[in-house]
Amino acid sequence: MTGVTLFFDVINITLALALVAALQYRFSLNWWVVAILLFHFALIFLTNGVLFPPSYMPDQFKYLRVAQAVRGAVESVPQDSYRSAVDLAGYFFGFFPLPIMNSIYSIAIINFILYLVLFVILLRGGELKGLSLWFFLLYPSLLLYTSLSLRDTLVLFFMLLGVWLFLRGRLFWSFVVQLPLAFLKLQNLGIFAFSLFSYYLLSFFFPGLSRRRVHPLIGIGLSAVTAAALPLLSRYGLMGLNLYRHKFWLEDLGLSKLTPVNPATQIGSFGELIVETFKAVPYALFKPLPWEAQNALQLLQSAENLIVGAVVILVIWMAFRRRAVKPEMSFLLLFFFVGLAVYGLTVWNFGTAVRYKFPYVTVFLVFFSSRAARQDENGDLEID
Repeated sequence: MTGVTLFFDVINITLALALVAALQYRFSLNWWVVAILLFHFALIFLTNGVLFPPSYMPDQFKYLRVAQAVRGAVESVPQDSYRSAVDLAGYFFGFFPLPIMNSIYSIAIINFILYLVLFVILLRGGELKGLSLWFFLLYPSLLLYTSLSLRDTLVLFFMLLGVWLFLRGRLFWSFVVQLPLAFLKLQNLGIFAFSLFSYYLLSFFFPGLSRRRVHPLIGIGLSAVTAAALPLLSRYGLMGLNLYRHKFWLEDLGLSKLTPVNPATQIGSFGELIVETFKAVPYALFKPLPWEAQNALQLLQSAENLIVGAVVILVIWMAFRRRAVKPEMSFLLLFFFVGLAVYGLTVWNFGTAVRYKFPYVTVFLVFFSSRAARQDENGDLEID
């Protein structure tokens, strides 16, 4: 960070620190919580330009250019770029009420503020206690991506709010809040919709999965839609999946679109799809594995995955062991499983896999662990 950049970002820095101070005053946060939040804020300036050059993630400059164009600081963005999810996120950053849009650090500060908004919502909603609080404060991937100038924090923001509203019984508003995902990351909205459809379909046959009994007409309707869709899925579903598997494989290796299809990327039948799905879910949670790491960053990501994966398994095991699985926790398990399955089946690049996975890990562990802890009368699941 140059001295000029720092000078113009002082106003933004002051605003962010004032928000942290206001949170401490309003909620009487423990000193260690404030210390972690301040460390998190410092990561904005310890990542770009220190841990790695800003050019390592070049999309950051594209978000900045669009945001500055919105404010009239630079010439307008070409019309043909409006359809890009990167540019649409840039428009959000441009309209965000931050005083100065001076550098990529300005956008990173916006992402930090969005993180603070989620922190307040979850804290007031009683979701952050024990393990869920520690995880939300210390999950390395969450800290990293909310300290960068990328759209991943926006994706997490709308996903987490949407799931939170659904868990509180506000299905309509849950979808409304997540509508921006249709432009930012459509597949994540599709994963939520598919998980919700599957959840209500399963709840029709297994009523204990949902707090509210699914109306027979709704259950029959969902069953009819499923039966009608199966022939189409058998014909076109695998074709579309294989297309994306090939596309991401090309991107991972930097190959031309004219490169012949690699048979290793193709799934030939639904039986093979089921097998590959059950292999992809745990692999998506843990990859890159230690022996697959090719540099120091991937080795750190591997260590993180091993720790987080162990926490996920432990929390699920303890919840089932104590019979503390509430109906809404069944949805969280399904949503987590579908998210890992989709990206485990399609994404080959380790860095991309970690980046796409962290919102699902965050949503799952925050909400699942908080509900498991509430059910545990002895408080064994809480970390104080």
